[in-house]
Amino acid sequence: MVIGHADKYRTRAEKGKGASRFFMRLFIRRTAPTVPAMTIDMHKSGEVSSSRNRLGFLDGLRGLAALWVLVSHMGGSVGFTPPVLTDGTYAVDLFMIISGFLMYYHAVLREPREPIAKFLSHVYFWTRRFFRIAPLYYAVLIAAFLLGPFLLAYNQNLLGHALPPENFTDDSWTNILLHVSFIFGALPEYHYRTLLPDWSISLEMQFYLVFPLLFLAMARFNPIAVTATIVVGALAMWATAPAYFAAFMLPSFLPMKITMFLAGMLICAAMTCAKDKFWLYVVTAIVIAGIPTGYAFGVPSTVIRIIIVIGFAMLALHERMTLPATLKNFIARTSNVLGNRLFFWMGELSYGVYLAHMFFVIFIGSAIIKPVGSEWSAPLRFALDAAICIPLVYMTAWILHVLVEKPGIAWGKTAIEKLKARF
Repeated sequence: MVIGHADKYRTRAEKGKGASRFFMRLFIRRTAPTVPAMTIDMHKSGEVSSSRNRLGFLDGLRGLAALWVLVSHMGGSVGFTPPVLTDGTYAVDLFMIISGFLMYYHAVLREPREPIAKFLSHVYFWTRRFFRIAPLYYAVLIAAFLLGPFLLAYNQNLLGHALPPENFTDDSWTNILLHVSFIFGALPEYHYRTLLPDWSISLEMQFYLVFPLLFLAMARFNPIAVTATIVVGALAMWATAPAYFAAFMLPSFLPMKITMFLAGMLICAAMTCAKDKFWLYVVTAIVIAGIPTGYAFGVPSTVIRIIIVIGFAMLALHERMTLPATLKNFIARTSNVLGNRLFFWMGELSYGVYLAHMFFVIFIGSAIIKPVGSEWSAPLRFALDAAICIPLVYMTAWILHVLVEKPGIAWGKTAIEKLKARF
């Protein structure tokens, strides 16, 4: 499906009331820039698929990122810690880049039907994202609160990645309500307070909250200027409240990771920007990935994050890049492989794998460590752990996908249809 240029926004068109009217007056000029055209092919599920401009590689990257997180936690639990592979934070960075890319991509796709100038379009976006994230998260969160005390004893047997005891025992109403509302990620005391890796879920929801403004700002102003302003703002917040930022064990507060989301947005914008701006967008995305905004970066970790952004940009933009034919063909083949049925399936299950895997990592890791301890080598312990854990995690993710995740997405579509019928 080909999406053409959206009609130009006009200040006096659409005289909304309340928040919508204020929003339009604040951000829209009489002739704001158009959203660029983009050729897009979709699965019937609404996710990007393959075509002449193939984006199926995103499924593969999502699937690999979830597997990376799973492997990192399994390795840590049994004392097997090869470099990079057992640091799942890099995989979460990849998730953020993908998220920024996809949110921008779908916003362009929906622009003719849901113009970003209208506040109701923001409501549709937030509704869609809530029902995409919340149902499965709430289901797994309930399990975490119920099973936490039971898993605490097993957690203590792990050789590494053992969680703080309060992550299993804090069933206070404060902790519950902060997690249900997704606010917990902005609070140092509660951002790491369950056995789930849900700090990034709060981070994602914070990004969704501000995304419509970011997208509109990039359409209205120079995207590079907008990016620079936001990064400087995040750095200023860090400089103003260093103790607050330092209190976070994990970067769950949006200013700490806004650069990775922005990198994904800029790479998507580079797909259709003017030729003279193409490399400016790409280089900016790479540069900001190396800027620490409240979360300490070491040189090796900064280099790895930059490499991840470069790799993602090459997969997304190789058709616009002037590259040696051999390299370009290799990237194209890699993209096609990442879009095959296996990786599509892994991508579909990635959210469930990410959310639910810690139950198995803790229980199975402890079951292996307790009888064999250090008698077995670390690679052997990891191999046994993986042979048991990975099938169980993916089976559970598939069940959750069918029973919770897909119905949740359908509920979101129904809610949006009702909103559109009413307004």
